[in-house]
Amino acid sequence: MLTDFWKDITAFGSLAFSLIIIAASIALGKNDLALLLIAALALCYAIGFPIKVFFFRERPNGQRYSSLLSKYEASSFPSVHTMRAVSFAIVLSAYLESVLFAFIAGAIVLGVMYTRVRLQKHYWNDVFWGAVFGIVVGGAVLFLRSLSLGREFGML
Repeated sequence: MLTDFWKDITAFGSLAFSLIIIAASIALGKNDLALLLIAALALCYAIGFPIKVFFFRERPNGQRYSSLLSKYEASSFPSVHTMRAVSFAIVLSAYLESVLFAFIAGAIVLGVMYTRVRLQKHYWNDVFWGAVFGIVVGGAVLFLRSLSLGREFGML
């Protein structure tokens, strides 16, 4: 039962959850938010995929692979779950301009990081670097957003 709890927490960093958040943004008419989240998701994979494939590190649970895609899935470094969770938390917190949401999102991110290690999918340095890359991705998306807003209002 406790394992199910950890899997539920780790799902906040999953691709499926990310796509649900993007779809919900579109359904709520927040297309600008959806575009920011799509950009964050794309950057997570643009950074994560080559690192996982070219700097392969076996997962703690020793997951096997037989193709390029399964090699990506079997690689421990960096944690893309953490990268997605951090980048989405940053983008959503900035978009919503809510300190309360930022604290809640931060707690969820810490939960995702812990569960990735607890479930033997990653080592601590994998989730650390996933968080660092997630901060870079979230920051890059917000920087691009600020450039776009600056042009829109004639500030650039």
